[in-house]
Amino acid sequence: MNLDNQMIDLYAVIVFLSLIASLAYMIVQAHIRRSKRVEVQRVVSVIECCGKRITRQFSKGDYVGKEVECSECKEKGRIIAIFVERIEAGKKKNL
Repeated sequence: MNLDNQMIDLYAVIVFLSLIASLAYMIVQAHIRRSKRVEVQRVVSVIECCGKRITRQFSKGDYVGKEVECSECKEKGRIIAIFVERIEAGKKKNL
C-alpha cells in the first residue's frame, strides 16, 4: 500500500509541475504578443509645385527630378524626394 501512495504522490507532483510549466509558457507568449509593435511602411513621393510640397503615394516610374502634374493646380511639378514612411499600427495617417 505504501508503494501505491508514493506512486500517486509522484504522479501528482508531475501533473502539478506540468501545469506550472504550461502556465508560465502561456504568460510568456502573451507578453511577447503584446510587446510586438507592428509597423506599416508606405513609399511616398514629394512633389514641389506652387511653392508647396505635396506628398503623394509612390507610383511606379517615379524618380527624383521627374516632372509630374500637380494635383492642386494642374501645372507641372517636380518630384524632389522619395522615401519610406513608417506608421505604427493603430495610427492611421491620411495622405
